[in-house]
Amino acid sequence: MVQSSALTKEQYQEAFAYAQKVADDLNEAVTEFHAVQTFKDKLVAEGFTQLREIDAWHLEAGKSYFFTRNHSTFVAFRVGK
Repeated sequence: MVQSSALTKEQYQEAFAYAQKVADDLNEAVTEFHAVQTFKDKLVAEGFTQLREIDAWHLEAGKSYFFTRNHSTFVAFRVGK
């Protein structure tokens, strides 16, 4: 069975609202450093664990992680179950 990739109206509205919030947060940031700090704080509040690139990572299924680079870039991801 082929599954459609089209979003439902509710999914579209949820995605749009989320994207708008991200855009608003980025627009409030004075520099990329401020933007990274803002999103770093949000990720920690959402239960993400910060990693350091230079450390060995011990990832767990179903957990959420992020790392930053040079205080101007961040990468966030969730490990599947």
